[in-house]
Amino acid sequence: MMGDGKLSEEERTLLENTKAEEDTLMKDVQLRDQQNEARRKSVTLEMLLKTSICPHEDRVLIWPDPIESKTEGGIIKPKEVMEKERPLMGTVLAVGPAKRQEVSYTNKLLLAILRFLENTKDCYPTSGDIEREMEYATTPLKLGMHVLYGRFAGTPTEDPETKEPLLIMRPTDIFANV
Repeated sequence: MMGDGKLSEEERTLLENTKAEEDTLMKDVQLRDQQNEARRKSVTLEMLLKTSICPHEDRVLIWPDPIESKTEGGIIKPKEVMEKERPLMGTVLAVGPAKRQEVSYTNKLLLAILRFLENTKDCYPTSGDIEREMEYATTPLKLGMHVLYGRFAGTPTEDPETKEPLLIMRPTDIFANV
């Protein structure tokens, strides 16, 4: 900067180039946000709930939330960071049938106690098939539920019709309902 408060030609050019780079970066981020929003609007939850992907055993199919391109403080994330980042929340699209468990000694003992109670007390609520109910683990996950899961949980895949990115994971990788 010159002594009289005016910018030299070199400094003025550098400042203009910096502003142009910032404007280009802002336009890229806005375009990326618009594309993500348009993609999210064009592919609805109802469309994905009709997916042909059926998870096996106790696995769960998750539609991950989009990654934000700005931090809460307003800092714009570069493309390289966006590509490496993975979402932590998503929507349950499908839940596989329960996984068959080994009937352990504890379960057998519990079955014996329940049978004894059924035979001795008329007021004890009976279940149609206790053995079958104990052999299968049930997951509390329901379709459309919003969940929080581990950063590197699940296997990435995509819906064959909508080409949306999806994750297949075990319910033990899901930490909470949101």
